[in-house]
Amino acid sequence: MWKNFSLVLFLGLMAALPARALMVPAGDMLAGVRPGPDGKIDVLTVFAHEDDESIYGGGTLIKIKKDPRVRLHILCLCRGNWPEQAKDLGIEEDYLVSIRTQELLSAAAVLKADDVTHWNYDDLELAKLDQAKLLADILAVMNQTGAEIVITHDPAGITRNSDHIVCSRQATAAFSQSPAQRLYYPTLPAPIYKVAMYLERQEWQGDVVTPAEPTFDVDIRAERDLKRMACYEHASQISFSDLGTVVNILLKFPKEYWALGGKKD
Repeated sequence: MWKNFSLVLFLGLMAALPARALMVPAGDMLAGVRPGPDGKIDVLTVFAHEDDESIYGGGTLIKIKKDPRVRLHILCLCRGNWPEQAKDLGIEEDYLVSIRTQELLSAAAVLKADDVTHWNYDDLELAKLDQAKLLADILAVMNQTGAEIVITHDPAGITRNSDHIVCSRQATAAFSQSPAQRLYYPTLPAPIYKVAMYLERQEWQGDVVTPAEPTFDVDIRAERDLKRMACYEHASQISFSDLGTVVNILLKFPKEYWALGGKKD
């Protein structure tokens, strides 16, 4: 519990810093991206869990959807059956899955997503899958959606969650084989990132993972209320764990931070 308290305290202190202290240039996720033949810019998010799409970059997604050229596609790899949470809530895993599936759809409605693809992999099991098949399946979705922009976890997954890291690796590899033009990772300024990684330092037992440093930030002050709404559609996560406290602190930030993971012209 004290680690969670430390994280919340640290995030609160960082939220109070003036923007100039973070030293990240402002950017535009759509800058330089060529629309497809139909004049649309297809944006595909590839995240491991329900709620990742809203917490890590929901404000930016809401912002870019204001551009009529943008179509938003959401891919979630895991089904939301985290055993410890089901036990804490006193419900069966399949019941939790049904709840989290509906939460994802509700959050996607707030984000104005054009479609949602929800796979059925077990939480915390992505590292055990056939990685070549996982890559191929993600690549198939990229090609199917005609994505010009791909968004996924950064290489360390912010919390060093094993599903986040595997998702990032395979989505990054799939991007390199796809026609997509831009790959973006949601990330955090280094001081905040270090605390977030410490919070889950025992979960990833693989090789060294290096956090992505922010390339640019996006002002989401006009989108924060809707981002909050999208996050809170994930009530099973926000209302019944320490995550809700952390998200409330993150929602005080006027910006979201992004790293450019790949670029093709």
